[in-house]
Amino acid sequence: MKTPVYNNYRKDTSSKIIVRSTGIVMAITVLHKIFGFVEKQIIAFFWGTGIEADAYLMVYSIIYMVYMIIKEVVASSFLPVFIGYLKNEEDEKKGWEIASIIGNILTILFTIIVVACMLASPFVISVFAPGFKGEQRELTIKLFRIASPALLFMSISALAYPILNSYKKFALPVFGDAIFKASPTIIFLSMMKVAGFSIGLVAGTLGQLSLYIFGLRKKIKFYKPSLNISCSPFQKVMRLSGPLFLCVLFWQLTYLVSNIFASTLPPGSVSALTYAQRLIEMPIYVVPLSLGVVVFPFFSETSQEGEKQKLKEMFFNSLRMVSLLFVPLAAGCMILSVPIIKLLFERGEFTPVSTVLTASVLRYISFGMVAWALEIILHKFYFSQFDVKTPMIISGLGLLLYVALAFPFMKYLSLKGIALAWSLSQGIKVCLLFVLLKKKIEDINLLGSFSFIGQIGLSTLIMVLSVYIITHLLGNFLDLSKMFFQAAHLLCSVGIGALIFFVMMSLMGMQEAGVVWNYLRLNFKK
Repeated sequence: MKTPVYNNYRKDTSSKIIVRSTGIVMAITVLHKIFGFVEKQIIAFFWGTGIEADAYLMVYSIIYMVYMIIKEVVASSFLPVFIGYLKNEEDEKKGWEIASIIGNILTILFTIIVVACMLASPFVISVFAPGFKGEQRELTIKLFRIASPALLFMSISALAYPILNSYKKFALPVFGDAIFKASPTIIFLSMMKVAGFSIGLVAGTLGQLSLYIFGLRKKIKFYKPSLNISCSPFQKVMRLSGPLFLCVLFWQLTYLVSNIFASTLPPGSVSALTYAQRLIEMPIYVVPLSLGVVVFPFFSETSQEGEKQKLKEMFFNSLRMVSLLFVPLAAGCMILSVPIIKLLFERGEFTPVSTVLTASVLRYISFGMVAWALEIILHKFYFSQFDVKTPMIISGLGLLLYVALAFPFMKYLSLKGIALAWSLSQGIKVCLLFVLLKKKIEDINLLGSFSFIGQIGLSTLIMVLSVYIITHLLGNFLDLSKMFFQAAHLLCSVGIGALIFFVMMSLMGMQEAGVVWNYLRLNFKK
C-alpha cells in the first residue's frame, strides 16, 4: 500500500524541513532582491531623484501595495483553513472547492478594478500623490494606466502562492517573485524608455502566474467554476479575511502615507525615501519573510495538532534567529549609511546631494528594521492561532501613531522626520504584540529573554564603537573618490564589525555562537 502523498513530508522532522526550505527560499530571495537592486541602480543612473524616478516608483508602490494586501490577506486566512483539508484526496477536493470559489471571485473583482483604474487613472494619482504637479503628474498617470492590468494577474498569483506553500512547495512561489522583479528591468533595457518599466510589471506578473499554474498542473483537475459562497469553509475564510484585510491595509497604507508626506517636500524626496526603504527591505525579505513563508504552515499544523511545547520552541527559536541578525545589522546601517549609499548609488544623475539625502533617511529608518523583522514572525504566530483581530488592532494603532508623529517630526526634521516616525511606531507596535503574547503562551521565560536582549545589546554597542573608529581610520588612508576603495572601505568595516559581534557572542556564552563554531569546524575538517 502506497504512503499518501499528503503525509510524505512527515518522514523528515519539521525542524530539518524548516531549515532546508528556509535556506532554499533565502537563496532565491537573494536573487529576487538582486534584480530589484539592479532596477534601482538603473533608475538612479538614468534619473537620480528626478521626476521620472518619482513617477515610476510611485506607480510601483501603488501596484505592489495592492499585491501585498491581497497576498497577505489570502495567504493568512486561506492557508490555515486549506491545510486542514490535505489529509486525504476526498478532503483535498473540498479544500480545492474553497480555492476555486476564491479564485473565481478574485478574477471577476479584479477585472472590474483594472478597467476602473485605466479609466480613472488621474483620480487614483490625485489620491496617492497629491503633491505631484505638471509633467510629473502626467507621466505618473501614463505609467499607472499602462501598469494597471498587472493587478489582475497579481490577484490570482496571490491565491496560487499559499496553495503551493500548503503542499510544502516553497521554492517555486519565491522564484515567481523573482520573475516578477526581473521583468521590468529586462523590458526597460529593450526599450530604453521609462514606460518599459510599467510594461515590464504586466509581463512579470503574467510570467509569475504562468509559473504558479505550471507548479499546480497536477492539482488543476480539482478546480471548479463555482461561486458557492454559502459553504461553511469559505465563510470561515471570509471571517478571517475582514480583520486581515484591515491589518495588511494599515501596513501598506503606512508606505503610501509616507509617499504622500514625501510628495509635499522638495522634488527627489519620494525617490530618496524609496531607495532607503528598498535597502532595508532587502535583508527583511531574505531572512524574516523567507522564514515566515516556511514556518507559517508548520505553525498552523502544530497549533491544530495541539503540540503547544513544540510550537513554543519553534516560535521562540525563530525570534532569536531574527534578533541575532537584525540588531547588529540595523546598527551597521545607521553608522555606515553614507558609505553604503555612496557605493551603491552615487553615479550618473545620482549626485553627492542625493547621497546625503538618502543616507540621512536610511540612518533614521534603520531604527525600525529590527521591529519590522520581529513583527513578521509575531504576525505569523498570531495568524496560526486564528487570531487576526489582535494584529489588526495593533496595526491600526501603529498607523495612527505614525501619522501623529510624522506631522511634528516633518516640521523639524523634514524627510528624516518621516523615517523617524515610522521607526518609533514600529517599535511600539512590536512591544504591544509581545505584551499580548501572555494570552497565547504560558510560562514565558522573561528572565531568559531579558538576558538574551542584554547580551545582544552589549555585543552590538561594542561592535558599533569599534566600527566607528575603524571607519574613520580607514577613511584617512583610502582614496574614497574611487569605487574600488569605497568597496574595500565598506567591506572591511562590515567584516570587522561582524567578527567583533561574533567574538562578543562567544565570550558571553551564547548558544548560537557555539552552533556556528561547530559548523565552521566540521566544514574546515572536510
